[in-house]
Amino acid sequence: MAADIGINIHTVNKAYTILRDEGYVVIDRRSGCYISPELPAADTRFTDELRGQLLPIIAAAACRKIGCGEFGAICEKIFIELEGQS
Repeated sequence: MAADIGINIHTVNKAYTILRDEGYVVIDRRSGCYISPELPAADTRFTDELRGQLLPIIAAAACRKIGCGEFGAICEKIFIELEGQS
């Protein structure tokens, strides 16, 4: 893959390792790499990261007078749109 897209093999290897460690892919030396049949459930680390990513977004929304209910409605709409795509 690294040669196909012209990047360092170590970059690809690191990306695969991160995806494996987070439970998104399964790596089998005999059959290769494939998407994990079941994605991992949200854990404390994930929710902490999510909180860190959302904090500046929510702060910006609050500065523009978007309240909790309206923000939640926006999030719900996005979730519904994503579910419709899968």
